[in-house]
Amino acid sequence: MKKDTLRVTPKLIALLVAGGISLAPVAGSCLTNNSYNPGTFVKYVEEDESRQYGEYIVKDGDNLSRISEKVCSHLKIEITPKYWPVLAFLNDYPRVIKPGDVILYPKNAEFLEIMNDKLQESGWTSKYKQTYKVYGEKKKKAKLSMETVGLLLYNIYGERVCVDEDFIRLYLEVKGLDDKYILTTNSKIDNNTLLELTEWIPSLDDIKEYQKEKKPKIKK
Repeated sequence: MKKDTLRVTPKLIALLVAGGISLAPVAGSCLTNNSYNPGTFVKYVEEDESRQYGEYIVKDGDNLSRISEKVCSHLKIEITPKYWPVLAFLNDYPRVIKPGDVILYPKNAEFLEIMNDKLQESGWTSKYKQTYKVYGEKKKKAKLSMETVGLLLYNIYGERVCVDEDFIRLYLEVKGLDDKYILTTNSKIDNNTLLELTEWIPSLDDIKEYQKEKKPKIKK
């Protein structure tokens, strides 16, 4: 297998801390010769103090988020998927990984954190997410008539509440529908939407409790 070519030097750390990622991704990701089992960390690399990057052998079902968690466990730090950008940067992503592939990662937990922070600050992570649609396409909201929903809520709550735009939006939020619908002047509403709006009708006490829980807590 190829040795990693990046080294953690004072100059490199200074460049990272200064805010510019001047590293290039490690060129070429090599395959194992089946000497190491998928899902394991290569022991001899761990024991070689001259090597700044460890090697993890991909197993079936792995992705960068899962590997990030495994690396955290291996380094005995808080387990989190958040270091996937570091792994993507070091391993020439985007690409398809297969069982037996080698994923490089920083052996030093502090350097792992520094790299992740600087990839965020430089905009690299954000650009990667947008370019490769890491979290998928954002779903388009369906149109929902404000007037029709207002009449529906007036029939439900009557004079006990002022059914204005704020209350309508609050109702949708309590129902968990605020990310699904956008309020418009469209006067039509289909049966499925009507069912979704009324399958469970929160009481005014439910709504007040929701507002209470969502209200930011002010330190005294």
